[in-house]
Amino acid sequence: MQTEKQKHIEQLLERFFDGQTSNAEEQELYSFFNSSDVPEALKSYQPVFGYFETGIREELNEKEAKDGDPSRKSTLKKWLWIGTCAAASLLLFLIYSFRTERPDPFNPYEGSYIVRNGVRITDMERILPELEYAIQEVEYHQEQAEQIAYRVNRKEKLLRETEVKVANPYRKLLKENPNKYFRQEMKQILYNDY
Repeated sequence: MQTEKQKHIEQLLERFFDGQTSNAEEQELYSFFNSSDVPEALKSYQPVFGYFETGIREELNEKEAKDGDPSRKSTLKKWLWIGTCAAASLLLFLIYSFRTERPDPFNPYEGSYIVRNGVRITDMERILPELEYAIQEVEYHQEQAEQIAYRVNRKEKLLRETEVKVANPYRKLLKENPNKYFRQEMKQILYNDY
């Protein structure tokens, strides 16, 4: 016949092997299996929890005794590697920066030329002012074209509105209706392009 304590321990064992126990519950299991009054049905678990309680701790103590202070050695190795890598990177950077020749800065007009009186001119000092002048001329003409397009669009819109006003039989209905929301909706329907 199982006691309440044994049922509780079996539930804890089930949760332990599913990985759902807390540290306090595990400590309860360790102390239970470390005691001398373990029921016969649960004696098979006693070596497992005995190992968890003492075996792991003994293995860690043996390893520390062999290695000395492992955290100090790993920290020392880590900093030694970091220092070595930093020194090597600095050395490579210095070698690269002193040995390599600096290329000329990027010139977007490289390879440009103009032809004057059948003669090809590649001298950038003579070409650059003409290129800049040509760019300014293009920008000026582009601005003028945009202004003309804006004026044409505005006049076309006014013309369409005038045509709608003249040819629209609903104009009188729109003016005479007292409901402002109706007038707004009708204006939107009549004057918008779909």
